[in-house]
Parts: sequence; structure tokens; C-alpha cells
Amino acid sequence: MSIELEPPIAGPDGKPRQRKVRPARAKAQPEEKATAGNGAAPGDVAEGDGAAADGDFSESAPEPDAAKPPCPSVGKQETSGSCKMTTKGLVWRDPDDDEKPPIVVAGQFEIIAESRDDFGFNWGILLRWKDPDGKSREWAMPKSLLAGDGIEVRRALLDGGLYVAAGGKARNLLNSYLASIHTKARAKAVTSTGWFGKTFVFPDCAIGRENGDRVILQLPNFVDHAYNVRGTLEEWQTNIARFAEGNSRLALAISTAFAAAIAGPCGTESGGIHFRGRSSVGKTTALNVAGSVWGGGDRGFIRSWRATANGLEATAATHSDALLCLDEISQLSGKEAGEVAYMLGNGLGKSRASRDASLRKPASWRLLFLSTGEISLADKMAEDARNRRQTAGQRVRIIDLPSDTGNHGLFDNLHGFESAARLADHLRSASSRFYGTPIRKFIEAIAPELNNIAVSIKGSVQQFVEDNCPGDDCDGQVTRGCARFGLIGAAGELVT
Repeated sequence: MSIELEPPIAGPDGKPRQRKVRPARAKAQPEEKATAGNGAAPGDVAEGDGAAADGDFSESAPEPDAAKPPCPSVGKQETSGSCKMTTKGLVWRDPDDDEKPPIVVAGQFEIIAESRDDFGFNWGILLRWKDPDGKSREWAMPKSLLAGDGIEVRRALLDGGLYVAAGGKARNLLNSYLASIHTKARAKAVTSTGWFGKTFVFPDCAIGRENGDRVILQLPNFVDHAYNVRGTLEEWQTNIARFAEGNSRLALAISTAFAAAIAGPCGTESGGIHFRGRSSVGKTTALNVAGSVWGGGDRGFIRSWRATANGLEATAATHSDALLCLDEISQLSGKEAGEVAYMLGNGLGKSRASRDASLRKPASWRLLFLSTGEISLADKMAEDARNRRQTAGQRVRIIDLPSDTGNHGLFDNLHGFESAARLADHLRSASSRFYGTPIRKFIEAIAPELNNIAVSIKGSVQQFVEDNCPGDDCDGQVTRGCARFGLIGAAGELVT
């Protein structure tokens, strides 16, 4: 048997890699052409293994249309072995047996780009497909998920509504195809939301481009988020924002929502405001209104304090440079209350070891958050059997503020409504119908002049601190708290 060496191939980083030595094909079988990443996988497959959602293949079925791509082309793609994308989906044919029925490995999907971070690591593939409802889905899949059997990849694709065949052979074929596919299009991969240069990354899109590259959030699974958009900016202003006039707590909540988007560029530390007060005073209404700046949906933009410190880490990472709304601090355990206060304020999760004992990069974020509860953080920490007291550092990370104005609960001005309850009901309803647009319009407006705006905001904050904390005798914790209110006030003035 003769042996031939194929020429070197280049990896996604452009560095040459030598192909494996393979036997030369016999001239009697010219139709069997080997390509990079042969799709053949060990193990037999039952006849029903290739059933697709849009119809099964059988021996009498027509030849799949391998020439027609599933979506408009976004750059040349190199296919893997005998797997080809057709109108039926990703199809594999046995190169050694033309009479064997093909296997539909997965539904139609498109390779949009290959992604990597600024250091040339964290490579991934940006995939796009349509779910059974016809809705377009995108997922930036980390290539590292293909190191094992690819179960995380299949879980994410299935969760997103893409058909994925069962059976060991089909699973191996999909893994092999995704591992060997390449395209010239490139994107920048990031692992948190927020600002990257003059680009702001949401879980579902990015506003702006970084050095010409598209920037995408690349995580091991779909992000459960509420950065949704509904209604116009004018509708939000008419039905929600105008009621903040004359209402100090609403004005503070909305201003905090916008301040969250400029805290990072201004170099401001993370931290929060805690609305404390009796039940039914309107605390959650303040969160509804503030959350509507950023998004909403079935459950609104509000998250619950009822979570572990580890769970809140993941939540914080998907709210970097954004607002985090946490409702009812009483649901947080007293044991974890102090730890969580430091964690959210410090913007850094726990350091953890990987399987080989090396340190993994901890989650990080920059955010402002609004919290509610009938008790303060100090009261919550007092429930801990270890009898720990709140420190000055914790107090400045979560500033306690009475939610009751002394007039109509949360409100100073009812704007013609006959009761505080009626105004609260209106704002709650409006927040479920108009949301997400304000922050995107705001970011679009400030992104081109982000550096200049950050300099201006920092100057305003410094002046606010000097006016309210004069001299050198002012406590450092008070100065830090004052700076947060200065940032919130400057953001409120910027958007009005």
C-alpha cells in the first residue's frame, strides 16, 4: 500500500499544522474523496437513528439537496468529511456504501463566525438556527465544550429548539463536524455583559463594534436573561418616566438604572441602594420602574435575593455594567448576607480550582444594584447564629435608605391618582408593557463620545463630593457613599 502526505493545513490562529498520514485511495474508487475531519465515527447506528423533525430519510427518499445552504452565506465554510448541510439539515452519508440511507445528524444551522478573546484564547463558533416557532436563535459555542462527548453542546442546541439526532453515531458525527468546521469570519468573544471599548454587549446583541469585529457574549449555555425590548421610548416616557417628577424615590431608582451604564467607564466602584420599609409601601414598584429601563418580560427585570452566593455570582456576571434588581432581602440567609454584600460590591467571585488543580479565572463584574426589604442588611446579618455585626465596608456597599417618604408611602406626588395603590398599580402595569428601549437608546447616544462623557461625569461627581463632604475630616466611608449618590445624580441630569 502506498502512503501519501497531504500538505499542511492552517488552524484558526493561522499557524500551520501537519495533516495525519493516510493511505492513498485506490484509483478504482475515485468518487471517495477524503476531506479534513472525516465524518466517519465508530459504532453502528440503527435504521431509525437519522429521523429528522421534518421527515425521515429512507432508501426511497430523494437525494438531499446538498448544494442549497440553510441561510444566506456569511463567508466560505469548510465542511467536515461526509457531513454536509442540506435543506434537510446536517446530513451524513457513508462514503463506503452509497446504498446505505443517510443520517440526519441535526437540523439546519449556520456557522456565522469563529470567535476568540483578545489574547487568542477562548475560541468558539457563533451558530445560528431557527427554532420550531420560526424564531432565529444564536449561540456562541465555546469550542472547549467539544473536548468531551459534547453533551453540553447538544443540551444547549436542544434547549434552543434545534433538532439533534439521538444515537451514539449521530452524536459523534455532530461533535466531529463542529470540531473541524472553519470560516474566515471572526468575532471577539467576551464572558460578561457590559462595555468593551466603545461597544456595549448584551446577551442578545452588541451596540457598536470593537476594531471592526463583532463582539459577542460567549458562555457554555444559553443565558437566562431579561434584556428584552418592548414599546418605544416615547411610550416609556409617557407611561412611566413622567411620574418620577416630584417623586424622590422613583427619580432615584430611574437615575440609578442609567448610572449603572456609566459606572464602569467612570471607574466607580460597584455598590447598591437598599430600599427598606414596611410591607406594601411600594418598594417593589421602585424596582419595577428602574428595571423597565433595562428590560422586562414575563417576570420583569427583577431577580430574587433567594439565592446562594454562588448563584448570585453568575447573575452578577450577566449584569456587568448594568442594573441588578434584587427583591426582598429577607429571603437571603443571614449566614450569607455579609459575604454577598462584599462580593457584589467588590465585583469579583470566588477563586476556584479546575480538575487539574490549576486556578480558574473568577467571574467579575461592575454594577449598581437596587435592593428591597422590610429589614436592613444589619438586621439580616444579626440572624446569623455566629452573631456577626455589619462592618463599615458592608454599610457603604449597600446603603440603607427608607422607602417611605412620609407622604404616600413611596410617593411624594400622586399625579392625580386617587391613591398610592392606584399609582403603584399603573406603574406596575406600564412596566410590563414598555421596557428595554430606554437603555439601548441611551447607550447608542453616549457610545461615540463615551470617553468625553466619562470625564464630564467624574468632574460632576467630584464637585458633588466636595460640596457635601467638605474638608479632610469627612469619614472615608461617607465620602464613598456620597460619590455613589453623586454618580446617580449626574446620570439623572444626563438623561433629562
